[in-house]
Amino acid sequence: MTPSLLTRFEGNFLMNNSTDLLAALREARCRRDAADRDIRRLIAQARELTYPRPYTLACLAQAAGMSISGVRTAYTPADVEHARQVPHDSH
Repeated sequence: MTPSLLTRFEGNFLMNNSTDLLAALREARCRRDAADRDIRRLIAQARELTYPRPYTLACLAQAAGMSISGVRTAYTPADVEHARQVPHDSH
């Protein structure tokens, strides 16, 4: 939680600011969901669209803070397709 959110909810926030707390919780969930989606798509790109060979599962697991089996199953064909559609720098 950022310092601004922490100070916003000091004290008895459950009794006085439950609407603000729930709104902040929804915002945090949206940020988490976006980060999870980005991680899935980056892993999909690294495993399926990187040439001449994909990044290793171990390398990606370490970078993503996941297990190797978690990386292996992290993305779907839809994530691969989205990664394919994103323009990439050719440098």
